[in-house]
Formats: sequence, structure tokens, C-alpha cells
Amino acid sequence: MLFDVAHNLPALVTAGPFLLCAAVLLGLPLILGVPSPARLAGLLVLGIFLLVMVPYGFRSAILDWRGEHEQATVTAVKSSTSAQTGRVSYTCKVRDAQGRSSTLQGSKQCRSDTRPGDRYEILRDPADLVGAMTSDPPISFAVLLAYSCGAALLMSLLAAQSLARSANPGAGRSLKA
Repeated sequence: MLFDVAHNLPALVTAGPFLLCAAVLLGLPLILGVPSPARLAGLLVLGIFLLVMVPYGFRSAILDWRGEHEQATVTAVKSSTSAQTGRVSYTCKVRDAQGRSSTLQGSKQCRSDTRPGDRYEILRDPADLVGAMTSDPPISFAVLLAYSCGAALLMSLLAAQSLARSANPGAGRSLKA
């Protein structure tokens, strides 16, 4: 969420809090005791899900709640190639009728055949709290809340079981004589 709220700030400003959160999240299992590999894998999958879902869902829910549909004109198209996959992605810089510019990345409408001067509809927050996106159907607050709470609950259960077992390593095991 920090990245979406601070979308107009340089990346260096938002990197500090992100690294602090990552250090705390990765350090807690080491301080409290590393859970079993299966539980650790479950925690990592749910953690990655939350790291991806919450920022996208936050932005999308804000735009669903108070976004305005506007026509925008493409002013620049930039392509970049992923070093790992070799996949080409496109980033479009657009300007609306009021002269406000936005950067759209990963949009279905921003692709190889997009040219400056092309027009399409974007969804923009009037207060500019979050960045604009194309008019794909956004995620609602209810869906964001349900998925986030469900993942957090599952993570809490996995962590609690892991902590209970690390505090009492012999619990649940039968002794063979």
C-alpha cells in the first residue's frame, strides 16, 4: 500500500520502509524458532500472496470506490525486456484532458502496437491518492478484505502451531519403548 500511496515519490524514499518490513517479517521466524519446512512453505506462500494481493487490491479498491473514468492520450510508450524470462513489457505515459500525466504499466491497452496519440479510457482517483489504471474491472473493498483476512488467519494458525510445537517439541509424539 505504501508504494501506491507514495506513487509520486522517488523509489528511494519508499525503499526504506519496505526493507524494514521485509527484515521484520523474515527475522521473526528466526527469532521465535524456525517452523517445520511444510509450515514455513505455507507461511511463505501466504506471505507472497499478501505482498502481491494487498497493494494491487488497495489500489484497485480505492479506484472502485471513488475512481473516475476519463479519456487519456498516450504521450510515450517504453518497452523493457525481463532478464529472467525475456518477456517484453510496455509502459505507457498518458495525459488526461486536465493535463495530468500518469504512467500505466502492465495494461492490456499498452502493448507493442500502441503509439503516441492513441486514446483510451483510464480510471483515475480525483485526489490522486493512488495511480491510475486502465478501465479493467477493479477489485472491491469487500473482496480485498475477505481475501486479506483469510490469508492472515491462515498465517496466524500456521504460526501458532509452529510456535506451540517449538515450545513443546515432544508434544503429539508417542514414545516407543
